[in-house]
Amino acid sequence: MRFLLRLLDALLPPRHTKALVESATLEMLGAHVSPSTQRLAAATVTSLLPYRAPLVRALIHEAKYHADAKATELLGTVLADYLRTYEEDRRFDTKRIVLIPAPLSSKRLRERGYNQVESIVRAALPQLPDRFLFGTDVLIRTKETVPQARLSRKERLTNVSDAFAVTGAIPEDAIIVLLDDVVTTGSTLAGMSASFNTGNRPAILLALAH
Repeated sequence: MRFLLRLLDALLPPRHTKALVESATLEMLGAHVSPSTQRLAAATVTSLLPYRAPLVRALIHEAKYHADAKATELLGTVLADYLRTYEEDRRFDTKRIVLIPAPLSSKRLRERGYNQVESIVRAALPQLPDRFLFGTDVLIRTKETVPQARLSRKERLTNVSDAFAVTGAIPEDAIIVLLDDVVTTGSTLAGMSASFNTGNRPAILLALAH
């Protein structure tokens, strides 16, 4: 079997990003974890990993475009570790923390078959206390938008304007955590946040990489 795998790799070399993921360990990824908070698109966003690091880019790519289980699990563990520490440091006076992944449009979800941010949150949840809830049905994307990677900074800020709508109820005492995989201008998370009439409700904007 090992000989056959080596032969297949020689005839059909794996993607460079796939090869990086296959050799990755949690310790290797942990060395890149460096949470930083920035003011982007009129929103304060915290990111956990540097997207410039080849391993981080590979994990994001494989989770996003190939639903790679190992990449998803590693990113989910980093997310869970951060959320546990964040909760312990702040000792929130609430019983529930709702994790809301950036939604895909119905068209893109049909094409891809999965939402990679949702998959990463699912991987994180078993590693978190029960007070963390999955808000996958709370927010929807109401219009098809051009992929942000194709747009300029100015175009990104307007591309997701009014692109989201709240469709589910959130407990009054819950903290909202809005999540995306990669943040550049912060426009997607800012658009998600603007969809909520949060009032005094704490809302945390979080990205895996920046």
